[in-house]
Amino acid sequence: MRGGLPLRGRHPARRRGPRRQADEGHRRAARRRGRHDRRRHAAEGARGDALEHYPLAEVSGHFHDTYGQALSNILECLQLGVHTFDASVSGLGGCPYAKGATGNVATEDVVYLLHGLGIRTGIDLDKLVDAGRYIREAIGKPNGSRVARALLAKRGVAVEAGCA
Repeated sequence: MRGGLPLRGRHPARRRGPRRQADEGHRRAARRRGRHDRRRHAAEGARGDALEHYPLAEVSGHFHDTYGQALSNILECLQLGVHTFDASVSGLGGCPYAKGATGNVATEDVVYLLHGLGIRTGIDLDKLVDAGRYIREAIGKPNGSRVARALLAKRGVAVEAGCA
């Protein structure tokens, strides 16, 4: 808790390679800042490593959708008991560490999956789709959410290559 607001820090679950030293520094910095939840996230195939070295309650999912596998990874993690995931509206973003990676999995796609599984999220999917459309139109980039593109087309909203 800092300034009355809960903070959450994350660091990759990698145990080997050039990023390990940076990960250790990130953990120390998070502790100094008083972050109360230091979840480990599984990215770039490190999921098994995360589950091997950390308690399940401290593992969260962080998946880019570069190969279209993010939702299947999330579904598998849900079945294993992981219930916290990073996502970004309309799939915005990228990754400086994974060459060619797309943005994080689109929040709209994750919410649609969760609702389809009967999991309550408290998120209004239509409003979320509208927010993603607004952002993408403002920056002139195509919508990164498959669900948003489908729902917008169903509404009769033109989904063009440069917007929506």
